[in-house]
Amino acid sequence: MSELRRDCPACGGALEPSFERDGFPFGKCTACGSISVRRVPADADLAAYYNDEAAPDYRVKYRATEHAQTRTWKGRLELIAELRGTERPGTVLDVGASYGAFLRVAADAGWNAYGVEITREGRDAIQSLAGDGHAFERVDELPAGLHFDVITLWDVVEHLPEPVQTLATLRERLAPGGVLFFSTVSIESVNQRLFGRHWHYYRPPRHLVHFTARGIDRMLERAGLERTYRNSRFMAHAFFAGLPGPLGRGARGPAKLAQRALGLGMRTVLDRVGGGDIIDVGAVRR
Repeated sequence: MSELRRDCPACGGALEPSFERDGFPFGKCTACGSISVRRVPADADLAAYYNDEAAPDYRVKYRATEHAQTRTWKGRLELIAELRGTERPGTVLDVGASYGAFLRVAADAGWNAYGVEITREGRDAIQSLAGDGHAFERVDELPAGLHFDVITLWDVVEHLPEPVQTLATLRERLAPGGVLFFSTVSIESVNQRLFGRHWHYYRPPRHLVHFTARGIDRMLERAGLERTYRNSRFMAHAFFAGLPGPLGRGARGPAKLAQRALGLGMRTVLDRVGGGDIIDVGAVRR
């Protein structure tokens, strides 16, 4: 059994015991307020978990939402083009690429696509769409001298035991003028404040770090990066997952339609004023 973590993975501050969920102790940082799992599984145990336990869930989710994901990823490419100031494609690395949905859309748009993915099935999918030598299990397996115009980590940073170390390594892989983008969970969301320790995104051992805006900025600074963009998105499913009764998890028929209508209204408001569950971040080398 690993020792309890004492330092915040985001800013390096001290972790104070906070609560326990699913047998995992959590701690809150006294400096930045981020909340982290204090007993982190070994790398080999995490790899086994994602390959053997989590993979079937990801496979089902991917197949069920592939069409909707395509629209999402096209929107992400548009955001990347806007922030880069050019629609010209280049070389992109997606870390935590899953089955390669984002990379497929990027490749179709002319990007030279590479992926890092912990699961065997995911790497096979990336290899089939991007070609030999374009899929890797770990960041440190990337060939020397290979640099990227864009590096992305969509819903990945919260899974990393040492996010600062990973981001610092990726910083060295940015080409001149390159940009790094990621999305991650925010504990400053309305849903986290409503549901506390029962918030949908407290999901150990998948999610290990849950950030504040201050924690994200400090993490980037420690990794040698500077934030150039930040936006939050409200996730309606995280709200309904915490509700009891017919409007909660597993709603069917009219209740499901009511969920969609209410969720759209909430998202329209909260995406404008902040308080979303997910933060999108863009950064460059300092």
